[in-house]
Amino acid sequence: MNRTITLLSLLVAGLVPAAGCEEGDASEPIPPHLTSIESAIFARNCTFSSCHGGGSPEQGMSLVSPTYATLTSVPSTEVPTMMRIAPGDPDGSYLLQKISSATPLDGVRMPPNQPLAANKIEAIRGWIAAGAPND
Repeated sequence: MNRTITLLSLLVAGLVPAAGCEEGDASEPIPPHLTSIESAIFARNCTFSSCHGGGSPEQGMSLVSPTYATLTSVPSTEVPTMMRIAPGDPDGSYLLQKISSATPLDGVRMPPNQPLAANKIEAIRGWIAAGAPND
């Protein structure tokens, strides 16, 4: 009983993050692996029903796992001269340009009105730079 009261007191005081809280999310490194990117970034920031989730995803690009076949070496529908993900070429990858540039080549920065944290962008950049393996 004392332990429950102490834990509850700490939660109320904000000293222990509540379950499901993504405290520290913006600074903790995310491994540059597709499976980590799918679960820590795409699932939490991109796969809403009106965006890149099930049904009819924006630009025909579903980010519901597994994503390798819909992303890697596939031309972007907005800028067909660029691949969504160009393995080994972060600067030539449209998805990275779309999430990291305040003024992307077409449309608006993604996700709209809520840019991704730097650690998330760096995980995607690292994965692409490593050749975008299907891991």
